[in-house]
Amino acid sequence: MIELLEKKNIESTLYSSLDNNRVRCLACHRKCLIDEGKRGFCQVRINRNGSLLVPYGYFSSFNIDPVEKKPVYHFLPGSKTFSFGMYGCNFRCSYCQNFEISQSSQGYYYEVNLNDLVLSATKENIEIFVSTYNEPTVTIEWGLDIFKKVKKEIKKARTGFVSNGYLSNESLEFIKGNIDFIRVDFKSFNKEKYRSLTGGAELDKLLYSIELIYKMNIHLELVTLIVEDFNDSDYELKKMAEFIKSISPSIPWHLTRFHPDYKMIDNKRTDVKKIENLIELARNCGVLYVYGGNYLTSNSNTFCPSCKKLLIERDYMSLKTTNLVVKNNKGYCPYCGFEIYGVF
Repeated sequence: MIELLEKKNIESTLYSSLDNNRVRCLACHRKCLIDEGKRGFCQVRINRNGSLLVPYGYFSSFNIDPVEKKPVYHFLPGSKTFSFGMYGCNFRCSYCQNFEISQSSQGYYYEVNLNDLVLSATKENIEIFVSTYNEPTVTIEWGLDIFKKVKKEIKKARTGFVSNGYLSNESLEFIKGNIDFIRVDFKSFNKEKYRSLTGGAELDKLLYSIELIYKMNIHLELVTLIVEDFNDSDYELKKMAEFIKSISPSIPWHLTRFHPDYKMIDNKRTDVKKIENLIELARNCGVLYVYGGNYLTSNSNTFCPSCKKLLIERDYMSLKTTNLVVKNNKGYCPYCGFEIYGVF
């Protein structure tokens, strides 16, 4: 097989040129220094003759599914998404459920024509386009061009990332104005655990990006995969909740159930009761919208933080009913008028 990156690539603008044909990639907080002929940590951004070549023009996988599956609960609930991915990731998480594409630089792929994509999406009444499956930061150039195309050609098209959140300032500026939401993995609040799990990433840089995304008025939701004996202590969850609340108590936070995968296939599934207790703990810390995920629970529903009435009912990863009053994409409780964070 001819190396995929040699066939489907484009020169990035997210890099700086250095001496001896070296380049500094600027896509994520790693800021990899890449020698001639070598690749960054993600394995899909390569220095070729002093230019940074990056993946372009293909999908490793794609699917049509509800936005709730991301999971994203406060952005156009019930909307159909076109989800797509490529190869590569800037993390090395041992429980990754998409390891076959995130931890690889190539494999089977689908060549993509953007005009055909727009035509198919229009026929399917797709409202949201999401870069996901692998880490969208390392393939951000292709994602941005898709987002620009669909926003130009499809009325009211919306776009988003399902990301580990390790985007650099340069990447956030690069995609600003063409992205509507970022769903970020908030894996741990322990610096050593976070560094070990991800393959060297720094927690402080993630926290900075989370705050910056919110300040840029990009819709933000957080997900923490709860793994027993890793990040399931009351102490750590309180610290995470305090951090979220310091930015905004309205940021939706999904506490999801771990299931064995990849290099953690022998670990046990997280006890549901443990997650339910952590959800209650997070709410008591002042986070307004805390949800359970990867198991059936009434904690997937949205209740008004003010009057406690049921506003949005969900069935696992799909919408059942919604009872919001919507004006100019803002949602309000029909009983007390409280404004619900999100885009509706």
